[in-house]
Formats: sequence, C-alpha cells, structure tokens
Amino acid sequence: MFVDVARLIVAVVLLEVLPHEPVIDIGGAVILLPLVFGLVAYLCGRWATRRVLYRPGQAVARFERRRLLLLRVCRSLDIVLYALLIGVFGWAQAVEQSRLNFAVARELLWLAPFMLASFGAAAGSFRLATFFWQPKPSMLQYAGLRMRFLALTAALYIFLFVARGMMEAHALRALLDCFPSLEILLAGALIVVAYLLFPVGLRYVFPSRPLPEGPLQSELWSMANSLRVRLSGIQLWDTQGARLSTAFVTGATGWSRWVFISDGLLTTLGAEQIVAVFAHELGHVLRNHAFYYLLFFVSLLLLVLPLDAGLDLLGVDKDSLEVAIVVVLAIFALWVLSFGYLSRRFELEADLIGATLVDDAKLYSKTLMAVGMVSGVSSERNAWRHFSIDRRRDFTTRAGNDPAFRRRWERTFRRLRSLIVAMALLSCLGFGFLFGQETSQPDAAIWLHAGQRVMARGEPQTATDYFKRSIDTGPSFAAFFGLGHAEELQDHPAEALEAYGGALELSTSAAESLWVQQRIERLRP
Repeated sequence: MFVDVARLIVAVVLLEVLPHEPVIDIGGAVILLPLVFGLVAYLCGRWATRRVLYRPGQAVARFERRRLLLLRVCRSLDIVLYALLIGVFGWAQAVEQSRLNFAVARELLWLAPFMLASFGAAAGSFRLATFFWQPKPSMLQYAGLRMRFLALTAALYIFLFVARGMMEAHALRALLDCFPSLEILLAGALIVVAYLLFPVGLRYVFPSRPLPEGPLQSELWSMANSLRVRLSGIQLWDTQGARLSTAFVTGATGWSRWVFISDGLLTTLGAEQIVAVFAHELGHVLRNHAFYYLLFFVSLLLLVLPLDAGLDLLGVDKDSLEVAIVVVLAIFALWVLSFGYLSRRFELEADLIGATLVDDAKLYSKTLMAVGMVSGVSSERNAWRHFSIDRRRDFTTRAGNDPAFRRRWERTFRRLRSLIVAMALLSCLGFGFLFGQETSQPDAAIWLHAGQRVMARGEPQTATDYFKRSIDTGPSFAAFFGLGHAEELQDHPAEALEAYGGALELSTSAAESLWVQQRIERLRP
C-alpha cells in the first residue's frame, strides 16, 4: 500500500513539474497513447518474465536477484511511460484543452494513462510477482488486486483535491494568497482528515466480512480485550481469488481501527500462527505506531516551509523546471529513506511485542518463516518497510534470550518516538516563525506579494484586486506596475496606462522609469 502511495505521489509530481506543452505534437492521436502505453507496459512485463523464467539447475539466489530486479523495473514502467506522455506528447495540455468543466473528471483523466500503464505492467509481470505464491492467482485476479490498491490511493488524492478546491473557492482563497504558509497548514489538516477516514474507505475497496465465529475469533477478541485495545472489527479480507497472504491493522483511533486477515493467510496458517500474526498487529496498536506515522508525515510536510525560505535567501529561481525537479526529487528521496528507516524499526518493535504476547519465541519465529513462505518472499530479502525474515527471526530469538539486548532495543524505540515528537515540535516552531514573519509585514506589502503570487499562477483578474488593495493601503511602484501588467493581460489598455502612469510617478531610478515608459509607448495607439 505504501509503495502504491509513493508511486502515485511521483505521478502527481510529474504532472505538476513537467511542462505541459508537447515536444512532439501528434494532434488528436494523443488520445490513443494511454492505450498504446498500457499495451507496451504489458508486453515489457511479458518479455521480462520470459527472460527470468526459472530453469532447473539454475542457482536460486541468482534467479531471485534477477526476478526482483526485473519486477522493480516492470513496476517503474508506468512512471516512465507517464513521464513521456506528459513531458513529450503533451497529455496534460490535451486534457486542459478538452471541454470538461468538472474538475474531478479532469483530475481522473490526467491520471488515467498512469492507471492504464500500471494495469498493463501488473498484468504482464504477474508471473514474476507470483512465482512463489501458493496457490497462484490468475493474471486478471492479480492485476485487479494491484489496481484496487492503486484505486484507493487515487481516491485519497481526489478527496484531497476536492476538499482543497472547496475551501479555496470561498473567502479562504484570499487568506491563502496573502499568507502562503497557510497552504502547507491546510494540506496538513487535510492529510490528517484523510488519514482518519482512510480505514473506512479501505473496507469498501477491499471486500471483507467479520471473521467467522468460532474458537479462533474468540481467542483473538479475548487477547484484544485483555490488553484494552479498542477495535471496530476483525475482518476476513476476501482477495477475490488472488489468495494474498498478509494481515494488517489500520486506523489511528478505536472507531476507525480494524485488523484485516486475508483469506490466503487464514487457509495456509494454523490457529496458533494466526494468533501470533494478530499479536504482531496489536503490537502496532499498543505502541501507537499509526499516530507516530501521522506525526511523521505532517512534520515532513511542514519542513517544506523552511526549505522554501532557504531557497528565497539563496536567491534561487524556484519557478525554473530544473530547480523544481531537484527540490521534488530531494524531498521524495528524504521521505523514502526516512520512512523506510522508521517503518523497519516499528516492525521490529511490533515483532518484539508480538513474541511477548504469545509467550513463545519459537512459535513466533516459525510464524514469521511461514508467512514469508506463503507470501513468496525470500527469507534473506530486505524490503522497503521490513527487515528480512531471517533478521526478524534472529532479533526476536535473541531478544527473548538476552534481557540486556532487549532493553537496549527498547531504549532505541523510545528514542525514535521521541525524535518524531521533537521533529514535530521543531516543524511547528518553524511554521510559527515563518507565519509570524508573513503577518508582521505592512498590509500594503501583504497585498502586493499576494498579487505577485497570483500573477505567477496566471490569474490576472484576481491579481488586479490584490494590487488595488495594496495601492489603497500604501501606494508603491511595484503595486502600480503589477496592476498595469495585470490590466494589460486582460486587454484593458486604458486602465493599464493609468496604472503605469502611477508607477512612473513613484519610480526611484532611471531604469524603472525607462521600463515603464516602454510599456506605455507600447500601449498608446
């Protein structure tokens, strides 16, 4: 799920930073390219499968390395093809020139090629991904499972887009233009709301039902109740034939917290092992990992403000494509590395608590190995969010036998949570400092900067109002010149000449006067 979130973030960022004008203009034929690129992704996945297909006598370790490498390449195809469609063939411009007036429909159309390429890549590479799965799903079952993950992530993005648009459509828009740091605060608030509502959507995207009544259900609920863990339900996740073997807990609050156990896991593990898996998920709840994840996400978002201020101090042109790409890549790399580091250690902490709850380190170790086997995951392979199965087994075994080792790691986990809280406090202090600087400016400067930001966004009509408010509270050369430029862009030559006249009167240098006079000469009949 988190990998799909990361991939969708990359797609949205590409849509924002890449130029929308086509390098290769193929006219109306661009409409067919999403289907073509989806087919290309499928064929590439099929080719990769044939290249790596296991043969008797081949070294398993070498085969696994090649399989994972080509699988990652296949799963990156949608990003590469989407970048080509946006930056080379001008898909975004084609959507903008369409007659769609409904904003949500435009957003869906912008992302449609990415979704099609993802489906093609998943369908083409499904044999690579499910090589070790038992039982194996069909191609459509696996691709459908991958698309449900991506669809839920896309729905989250659409929710954020719609909520932000509804807020900006009212008086809040002027406030955000005057104080841009509030944009980040608003985004953070929307992320919190989406994070709290996400588990509710998850239940509808992934078909599930309460775990059937019986001794296993009673034992799981008894464990949760004895630890005073509030759950809204323990769900059996129907993977629609994909037989995915996994379990997870979702939700930061009791009313939105469910534990999902997939049908594949329930049919391949014994009751004691299911209890051990459930104990691991309760470990996440007992240490409030969902809350710390949320705190981590919002803190990283607020760190954008000091970065933005630092670029201003260095005089960097933030509007250039090169700077935008470098900044986005740097922030994304920071998020990937820091979240991977945090997630791996939270998983270790949940392992530690899970092994303690079942009070049987050997059973827990065997459960880890069994989950890895039925999931088709190599026991030696490190994942983005998890250490390898072998390392997790060694960790829980040693923690059970060596109290000093266990205490040392418990201190590490406490320090990590304290670090997240400290990062959140520093981010809030940084936001407060920058917001204080924005509000401490004179009203004229606030409206002037708002007008300049709106002009850069391509909204001269709104900028006209802001420049007039700046002139009313404190006339300046920059405000009159900005007003003249805004009126000029709206084909109001008389108003533009009047504004440029005011700028000429307030000019403080020969260069400014010459600049304005050139504009006036160009407008005079």
